[in-house]
Amino acid sequence: MVAHAPAASPAKRHYTHREILEVLSGLMLAMLTSMISTSVVGTALPTIVGGN
Repeated sequence: MVAHAPAASPAKRHYTHREILEVLSGLMLAMLTSMISTSVVGTALPTIVGGN
């Protein structure tokens, strides 16, 4: 059996503070949009199902 040397790991990328804030802002905006959408649909659902 032949032993293989471990593959060299790629250099880790260090993100800047600005890049981290941009990613987190995008995620929070997506979550806010999702929550508002869920809230609107949840409120309107009885009217939609009732057919009025």
